Amino acid sequence: MALNNHGSLILTIACNEDFLPDISSLLHNLSVDKLYVLTNQKEVMWPIELDPNDIKLKEIQNEKQLMRCLCLDAVLLYYQQSIQHRTMGNNSLNNMCIYESLRALKSVENFV
Repeated sequence: MALNNHGSLILTIACNEDFLPDISSLLHNLSVDKLYVLTNQKEVMWPIELDPNDIKLKEIQNEKQLMRCLCLDAVLLYYQQSIQHRTMGNNSLNNMCIYESLRALKSVENFV
């Protein structure tokens, strides 16, 4: 699959629990970093391929919680990128990534 050719790609999948059987069959071929499953506070029947205790897998109770998680992921990714640019001495990109990190953090308050 084309996604596996990008070493710096971070793959996050968010899905409704109804799509778990379809998603679980795709996970063998993809290197998924995070899988968010929107359960809407229902009991989930996990496919055998998915371990609900897996660190990559996170149960989400509602859409606001999902958006908070995605925004916080963006905050961390931009911040990590800024650190890389700072260590390479590229202050312009460092500042831009810090700015984007702060913007993503500001977005979190919309979903509290």
